[in-house]
Amino acid sequence: RFDPDVLEALQALWILVDADGSGAVDKDEYLALHYHLYQAMHPQELLNLSTRKRKKAEAKALKMAEGEWEFDSQGRAEMNRDRFKLSMFQLVDALIPQDE
Repeated sequence: RFDPDVLEALQALWILVDADGSGAVDKDEYLALHYHLYQAMHPQELLNLSTRKRKKAEAKALKMAEGEWEFDSQGRAEMNRDRFKLSMFQLVDALIPQDE
């Protein structure tokens, strides 16, 4: 969490996610990030599904992302940089097996 390379990568991600340059990440920006992460993590699944099933899978992913937004934003309309960084660390912690 203090590694300069990690912090630099998080800064670059912050700039991309804060699409409007407001200095905060709003719900729409956060959901767009999670949508793209879902697509990146499930490319074959999405490619092999019919349009109807793909839309259903994407809707399920959006619902999960909305739940994550509520937790990560702590009920606020926007997420500041520190809250965003913490949410990204929590996401990585959830994705990486504990023994690594």
